[in-house]
Amino acid sequence: MINIVFVVPYPEMEENVKEIFDNHVQKDMLYENISVVHAEKINVDELKGDIVIARGLTFEKIKKYKPLMPKIKLTISAVDIINALRMCNERYSPKKIALMGDYTSILEAKPFFDLLNCNIEIYNEKQAENIPSIFEAAKKDGCDAFVGGYSVCRFVKKQNAKCLIIKTGKEAILNAINEAIRSYEIIKSSKISKIIIENSKDSLIYVGKDFKITLMNPEAQKYLEKLYKKKNFYEKDIKDVFPFMYDNIKNVLLQKKEISNELHKIDDINITATYIPIYIGSIINGIMINFTNIENVQQNEIQIRKKLSVNGLQAKYTFENIIYKSDLMAQTIEQAKKISSVSSNILIIGDTGTGKELFAQSIHNASPRRNGPFVAINCASLPENLIESELFGYSSGAFTNAVKGGKVGLIELAHNGTLFLDEISELPVAFQSKLLRVLQEHEVRRIGDDKTISVNVRIISALNKNIYQLVKDGLFRKDLLYRLDVLRLNIPSLNYRREDVLQLFMYYINIFNKRIGSKISSLSSKAEKLLENYEFEGNVRELRNIVERVCVLSNSDTVSYSDMYDSLYNRELDDNYTLNSNNNSFNIDMHASEREIIEQALIKTQFNKKKAAELLGIDRSTLWRKIKKFDVR
Repeated sequence: MINIVFVVPYPEMEENVKEIFDNHVQKDMLYENISVVHAEKINVDELKGDIVIARGLTFEKIKKYKPLMPKIKLTISAVDIINALRMCNERYSPKKIALMGDYTSILEAKPFFDLLNCNIEIYNEKQAENIPSIFEAAKKDGCDAFVGGYSVCRFVKKQNAKCLIIKTGKEAILNAINEAIRSYEIIKSSKISKIIIENSKDSLIYVGKDFKITLMNPEAQKYLEKLYKKKNFYEKDIKDVFPFMYDNIKNVLLQKKEISNELHKIDDINITATYIPIYIGSIINGIMINFTNIENVQQNEIQIRKKLSVNGLQAKYTFENIIYKSDLMAQTIEQAKKISSVSSNILIIGDTGTGKELFAQSIHNASPRRNGPFVAINCASLPENLIESELFGYSSGAFTNAVKGGKVGLIELAHNGTLFLDEISELPVAFQSKLLRVLQEHEVRRIGDDKTISVNVRIISALNKNIYQLVKDGLFRKDLLYRLDVLRLNIPSLNYRREDVLQLFMYYINIFNKRIGSKISSLSSKAEKLLENYEFEGNVRELRNIVERVCVLSNSDTVSYSDMYDSLYNRELDDNYTLNSNNNSFNIDMHASEREIIEQALIKTQFNKKKAAELLGIDRSTLWRKIKKFDVR
């Protein structure tokens, strides 16, 4: 069993970590639990566990003050950096952005900076204590917005400056957990396992205390043969093979500390090496050197980017995961099951929050393509200038500084599976014709390549807009619509299946009871009636948020009327409205309906909407919306 400590730099990552951890195929065999620690609350001196996962400057801090603790660095990919810069530019419209941190993926991200239409300055820094001076230097350089990790954003926000944290993708989290498991097995092993070494994809060399090479895996053997044009390296002194490694090995033996990610140069080749002390009992028996060239690191980055989509390459939901009671939803599921059996393209139409992707994944898992990949992408989440390279991929040398080896596109990754295009209406018109050709010819061509690749892909599209109006307005191609809209599935809004509301509510109550620690088991009759009469504009997604608020606000095992009211309306209208003016009071019973509250306020103010809004403590736009919603006259 292994106890992993995962340090998350921002709250949203905690849910992703727990989800990946709970669904990991090796959970029961290899580890007992995972401790999630927030970076802002971390106490390095008290940090305990078998192995710790962290990123950025937090990782460097742990490495400095806990050198003997096994640790894994959570990588930040080029796409993570690009997305953070794009969001910073869209949110703040800065004159110049300072990208602060020490990320190996900056080199890969840099070629795309020009596509973001913003001025970007890079400030590399490994030590958190240097952030203030770097910040001041960036300000003098004209930077008025900042992008970086947790330590950077915490400092920058204290200075009342604009900052956006770089968020890490799910694939990197999974890779870090997998790497933690692998590292733990090596570190805790009382012997050097030849089988493990030989099957590793990294180059591994084991050097004894006499500085002689006693073991190496095939990857290291191939590397050395290519470098020196000879084969026999066993029992060779490390000084004769890699002289630049000697001092690091000596330091590990003397200080009994791991040395991670050291950069070395062999002729024109840059490599990174990690030196791990191997113990037998309490005595160091030798050093395991794990090294690879920088090109391999870049290739690993490509593999991460291959899987960058909304939910990776696997569909985890099935029809059994859909919570419902209504006949309308039962009919919808039955229709979805029927269209699952064929490979025709599907257009899913439904309002925001109705569960379009849940249905898309369920259809995939019920189809003959269930063993193939499920590749999902939100068409609104990518900048227009990156959509083509993400969907089609690109060849090596397709453009300046393109990554060696190129990139596999998402359509190609979905071969023999399903490609889910969420918010299909957001596809740029210029790109729609290229997608249409792929659907017509069943083949894709990477950017910069002269050959086509045959693909067998079923496309499930989803949208929440009037597609025919978009066609009429010239924002969506009619011929592409005909290709996508072969089979259609309409997902009903929650307001049209009211029978499902209470069942869904209690389903999420059970989830948040476990997550938050609440103990809710029932609703009062008034709270249930209030829930039944509520209009869900955000559908199931809004309902889920309401349940979370209820679990936080309620202090009982039964949800009261006031708890439900506060959670539904989120204090937009208070339970009691009291206004003192000219010694007159305006009092409203908290048990009155929202419509009645608005009507009474309008009557009191002789239908002066400005005064009525002030009386209720809301703005005029909210009052206008409520009047329209309840048809108050």
